[in-house]
Amino acid sequence: MTKLRMAVVGLGRFAELHLKALKTLPQVEVVAVVSRSTERAQEMASRYRVPHAFSDCAVMLQRSAPDAVDVVTEENRHYEPVMAALSAGKHVFVEKPLAADLSQARAMIELAETSGLTLMVGHLLRFEPRHFAIKQAVQQGRLGRIAYVYARRNLRRSAQTLYRHAPRLLTTGVHDADLILWYTGQRPRRVTGVCREVSGQGPDVFWGLIELDGGAFGVIESSWLLPERSPYAGDIELEVVGDAGTAILRAPDDSLSILGSDGFEQPNMYLWPETNGQLGGALRDELACFAQCILNTEHPPLDPWDAYRALECVLAILESANKGHSLSLALSC
Repeated sequence: MTKLRMAVVGLGRFAELHLKALKTLPQVEVVAVVSRSTERAQEMASRYRVPHAFSDCAVMLQRSAPDAVDVVTEENRHYEPVMAALSAGKHVFVEKPLAADLSQARAMIELAETSGLTLMVGHLLRFEPRHFAIKQAVQQGRLGRIAYVYARRNLRRSAQTLYRHAPRLLTTGVHDADLILWYTGQRPRRVTGVCREVSGQGPDVFWGLIELDGGAFGVIESSWLLPERSPYAGDIELEVVGDAGTAILRAPDDSLSILGSDGFEQPNMYLWPETNGQLGGALRDELACFAQCILNTEHPPLDPWDAYRALECVLAILESANKGHSLSLALSC
């Protein structure tokens, strides 16, 4: 196999970024797109020169014969297309979170394992240069023994309408749960969560404490209350604190600011920057990694059980907040 034939399932805003990224990869041929809306599928196929458009994933799998499927549906709709693709013998890339339910997540991973297929979950921050540099510093021992990781991710209030298919913490907090587990190399053993509803549109403030089996802990802070007049879409900070050093990441990082007659902008230069019509950044790099792993018969750097444990942490924070007490987690997987 010299080129990986891929189909994209789900054609919302973020899926279009996936399409843009995939079309830049010389080792990938996008052979089909799938949307519940026939019109949307045909529109995206025409725009990105994809030969086949479908409104049904099962029909696509039968007629277009992809080698792999990229699932970018809403968070609560990953299970059926992932299972259908794996059952048809296709490798799968699925956006984070792996699922909105632990039993579904486990079923996906187990089917991939028994079928000998690659299942990679889109935790793209592992491919973002600043986050990867922190991981390298940890591996090199420059921070010493990690004591704790603090992760803040606060978004504009208007973002609440974009992320309404699953609990909001599941949408963004799973990034931070994954980073906490990745940096520390430890597993969660106990979780405590607090949630509040401030805006009248469902829970929009979340705090979570994750105690790890190696003695470190992580703190997740997430809110959806930044005012619309905020000059940036998100207020993000990450601190990894060890007994010999500390790594601090802030976003936006003020590396580029554009002050124009139409307002203030700080373009994202790390996740999916566009140059001369070509989309690059972490999203492109993780999709390229997925394709290369399959073409070279290699395991991807992110084990799906890592994604499972991050999901488990976030769901446990929500359950802990609902029950009003801490929860202990099993360390079996």
